[in-house]
Parts: sequence; C-alpha cells; structure tokens
Amino acid sequence: GVVTWRPERGQDGATYTICFHMQDECRTAAVVTRCIAVDVVKCQRCLVAGESLTSIAKEYQTDFLSLYTFNVAMQTPDSLPEGELINLGLRYRVRDQDSLYSLSQRFFLSASAIIAINPDLERDVLGQGEEMQEGDALCLLPPLCSVHCPHGDCVLHPSYHPD
Repeated sequence: GVVTWRPERGQDGATYTICFHMQDECRTAAVVTRCIAVDVVKCQRCLVAGESLTSIAKEYQTDFLSLYTFNVAMQTPDSLPEGELINLGLRYRVRDQDSLYSLSQRFFLSASAIIAINPDLERDVLGQGEEMQEGDALCLLPPLCSVHCPHGDCVLHPSYHPD
C-alpha cells in the first residue's frame, strides 16, 4: 500500500519521525518497525484540491502577483494541479539584532503578515515570551510588486492593500 501525508500549516520547518509497524495478515512473523525522518521545508506548500495562488495569497495576507514572483517556473498559475509544490516566499535566517519590528520595516510587511506565514513563530517563540534567535529560519513574503524606489529610498506604494 501507499501511505500519504500532507503537512498542515504550521508544521513547516520541522522534522517528523514517522514509524511503520508491519506484520503479515496471519501474524506468523514478528512485527517489523521502520522509522523515517521527514523534513518539512519551511516556505513551501503542497497544494490541495481547489486551492489557487489567489486563495493562498489571501490566507497569507499578500497578493497574487507577489506570490507568483516566488514561483517563476510555474507554467500556468491559473490552473494548478493538486500536489503542486509552490514557494510561499523567501527563506531568511534571523541575524543578530533582528526583531519582528525591524524585519517588518526592512521587508515592508506587517508583524501580523510575518506571523501569518510563520505560525510556528507565534507558537514557539512569541507565545513563550522569547525573542527570535540568530540563525532561526523565517519565511518572508514581501510585496515585491508594490514597493516603489524613487531615488534609492524604497516605500510601499500607497495604493497597496493585500486584501
């Protein structure tokens, strides 16, 4: 048989051990156990039936075009097959002195948008009253198509509203 498992939102960026206990139907042989480690990559998502870039963009507080920008190899963004692996943004390693506020300013994101794409951040760090640590992995989805950089000073376009 085939066993399938699709990680749920918030399970990304972790390693899970999945064990299988096998025995013949008549129980004439001893139980055999095999375990495998599955790394769930942060900042990627496997599509389920009915999902689209538009629906995912809304879920992650961004827009279709910004999400599409991180999926340049995508042939047809309007009709994605179930099981398609998409990138949700860029993977970022927290640096010394980074904070939720400094990242939101640097990447033109609200703190809630950073938490929306990193639910583990709220559960494992902020919910525990701790700070992000240097080297922590984050997924960031800046609104690339809505940033205007006249004369080298970048600002978020005033008409940008992800919802």
